[in-house]
Amino acid sequence: MINVGVIFGGKACEHDISIITALQLINNVDLDRYNVVPVYITKEGDWYYSKDFNTVENVLKYRSIAKPCSIMPNSNCLYCKTMFGYKPFIKIDVIFIAMHGMNGEDGMVRAVCDMAGIVCVNSHVLPSAIAMNKSVFKNYILGVGGVDQIKSMTYNSECNMEDFIDDVSKGVLNFPLILKPARLGSSIGISVANSVDELREKLIYSSRFDNTILIEEKLTNIKEYNIAVY
Repeated sequence: MINVGVIFGGKACEHDISIITALQLINNVDLDRYNVVPVYITKEGDWYYSKDFNTVENVLKYRSIAKPCSIMPNSNCLYCKTMFGYKPFIKIDVIFIAMHGMNGEDGMVRAVCDMAGIVCVNSHVLPSAIAMNKSVFKNYILGVGGVDQIKSMTYNSECNMEDFIDDVSKGVLNFPLILKPARLGSSIGISVANSVDELREKLIYSSRFDNTILIEEKLTNIKEYNIAVY
């Protein structure tokens, strides 16, 4: 029997959709071939294990049904907390990271798995981090590769906002503009600015979700293609 760890949840604002992703996997595994080891990371960043993490209701009552757990460097075991500290609980053969957003999808949990020496089905740390960051992927992968792109700028919260807005108002970009937190999903924190005043308001809003914001000129009359890669 192959022990498959499924790690989900996390501190990102995409926590809830990660739970749904994990449950779809957990409830469709061939139990004749695989033993599922579900690991839930709370919004505070605490790790818990329970064999009963197979419904949303059970995940929400993790405090009463689950054990605190952890992965340790140089060990392919899941460790669970006992009265004598964390002890090896079960060997993990492979891990599926069912997380969305920062501190999970961006390669950080994959790095923990690599340090433990546990095989992981997800992308390695570098491609995960690059693909997760819209600004880095756009400027340093697509841009260097010569791919045609929408005109854009990147705002970082460490910059002076008024200086940045002044650059935009001088015609560097043309309104309307779309603001996208660089390391979140396709909908959270997204906003549209039609003027300089709206740009200031939307920068403050989007910066609540990420300290780096990708700002692109808004296209109209477009056709969108969703291309899945396996």
